[in-house]
Amino acid sequence: METMPERRAASAVPRWWLALALAGLGVVAGILAMHVDLGDRIAAVLVLVVFLLVVQGVRRSRDLGRTRARYQALVEQLPGAVYVAEFEAAGRWLYVSPQVERILGYPAKDWIRDATLFDRIIEPDDEGAYRVAEARSRETGGSLSVEYRMRAKDGRIVWIRDDAMLVRDAVGRPLFHQGVLFDITERKRIEVQLQTLQAERARLLDRTVQATEQERSVIAMELHDGPIQHLSAVALKLETLGLALRRPQASEDLRSRVRPIQERLTEEIDALRRIMRELRPPALDERGLEAALMDHLNAIQTSTSVTCTVRSTLEGRLDSTQETVLFRVAQEALTNVVRHAGARHAWVTLAPVAGAVTLEIRDDGDGFDTSEMPRLANDGHFGLIAMRERVEMAGGTWGIESSPAGGTRITVSLPRAEVRARAG
Repeated sequence: METMPERRAASAVPRWWLALALAGLGVVAGILAMHVDLGDRIAAVLVLVVFLLVVQGVRRSRDLGRTRARYQALVEQLPGAVYVAEFEAAGRWLYVSPQVERILGYPAKDWIRDATLFDRIIEPDDEGAYRVAEARSRETGGSLSVEYRMRAKDGRIVWIRDDAMLVRDAVGRPLFHQGVLFDITERKRIEVQLQTLQAERARLLDRTVQATEQERSVIAMELHDGPIQHLSAVALKLETLGLALRRPQASEDLRSRVRPIQERLTEEIDALRRIMRELRPPALDERGLEAALMDHLNAIQTSTSVTCTVRSTLEGRLDSTQETVLFRVAQEALTNVVRHAGARHAWVTLAPVAGAVTLEIRDDGDGFDTSEMPRLANDGHFGLIAMRERVEMAGGTWGIESSPAGGTRITVSLPRAEVRARAG
């Protein structure tokens, strides 16, 4: 700002020009000049100060406009539609980005102009869940995140995920909801396909397990009705012959020859009966997993030097397929303990954990390097691999911890299924 004296008549009051260069957007936009009496210079300065404030406000307004333009450009590049809606329950939409037309077919102006559009195109079956989430957000002041379906302008059903937050003023009063609408139709389609595949896998697993167990039952029955019956008949005849050979006139040589045959035959009959029980333990169908495991562990303790302990906190029966899977895993793991581990003790634990059932088999045997599992499979030892595949087919997880001289721990977890009606 500059002041310039003006020539005047002797009797006139001194007058001054007050001039201000006006800058706009970085360049000089013009000159503001005021022709005032010298006595009014203070008033002129005050006017100029006010004018400076106005100019500053204009500049800030232009800066705000540029910021708003950049923000809008950013918003319109997002994959979802950004919106601002009034806080009131029947609040109208104050702003929605153009992407909403791509998602639902209705241009942004329709959403702003028609306050009933949202209510008219949300699917009736989903409106209740949306209203509950919206009311909770209003009551708590928290964010809103809800999924629902809407009918697009061309009749398509579009799945929407609505994520919004409540914006408040400086003193905490709610102003409006600001959020983003995402089209998640493709994600929902994939989820449905995945659920279908999982259901189909469960059906296949059921059929596979049922077919396998049915085959085991048939084999067990055939063993019982065929070889075991025949061998039992032979054993009975040998026993009769043995009684005859006890007579004084019988040769000691004949008695010594018949006795080992009779003993060996008895052993083979016992072995066949044990195989028959292992093929399909009656307790598994009649009394459940825990009882079947107890019977199996008692048999191990009777025939080997391994001491077995069972601990279970399960309540009620499991689904029959899951009981079979868990029993077979425990059976295979305990077979390894007896044959390969050189263990003195084995522990079996069953427990419910967060919607799942866990099975743990642990021993104090020799253990092994788990990195050798692929080599063991290549050498024909498929037990551990078969366990893992059986569990994974059932939708569960399988883990093993072992080290030389450190024992072995096998852990299985299956998501607990609803108990279905059992055949027979």
